[in-house]
Amino acid sequence: WDTPLINKVKDLISNTPNKFDWRETNYLTKVKDQKRCGSCWAFSSTSALEAFLNKRNLTTGRRSEQELVDCSEENYGCEGGLMHLAFDYVIKKGGLLNYNVYPYNAIDQQCFIEKNQKQYGSHLSDYQFTIPKSILDMKLNLIQTPITIALDADNIFFRFYKEGVIDIPSNVNSSMNHAVLLVGFDYDDEGMYWIIQNSWGSDWGDNGFCKIRAVPGEGVLLCQQYG
Repeated sequence: WDTPLINKVKDLISNTPNKFDWRETNYLTKVKDQKRCGSCWAFSSTSALEAFLNKRNLTTGRRSEQELVDCSEENYGCEGGLMHLAFDYVIKKGGLLNYNVYPYNAIDQQCFIEKNQKQYGSHLSDYQFTIPKSILDMKLNLIQTPITIALDADNIFFRFYKEGVIDIPSNVNSSMNHAVLLVGFDYDDEGMYWIIQNSWGSDWGDNGFCKIRAVPGEGVLLCQQYG
């Protein structure tokens, strides 16, 4: 590496806060419940979009997860999907309808929006991926906006989480199968941990949130299907 690049990386590290939590702002929307529908990808996407809009004073209320479930043809509704394909839908459509206009029913339905119907002021023009396995890049992007990520939700440590930091060997994780929203990071005596917002209602975990140990060299997979 050349010296200017090394110095740039050092500057990034030194200017990155030791902790950050979107829950301490007015931009993060409340915990939601996807119920018995594998639509976590839609909830992760709308929650990220809502925070993005709130931060820019463009919000027009909660966005419609059901519209993504029914109308994002590249995804599979209650059978799972991908967050970047949800964002592709929002970009192509020019926005996402309000939740009150297209409420959530937790089932697959026929798409019933009218042609060219959209919610003005609820669109985005682009998105980006974080660098795989780079904790620094995730932290730098996270302080700009909450990030849609995926994790293994099949293990008992996550499913029955109540408090503390989930800190298990990486080989316990079988696959990335659940989409959530990364909303912060902090440190304890054992090191750094991530703060995530789930979509299983506020009765799950710590009022709908969870802490997971950050493991150096362990990235977040974004190329599978999540429900």
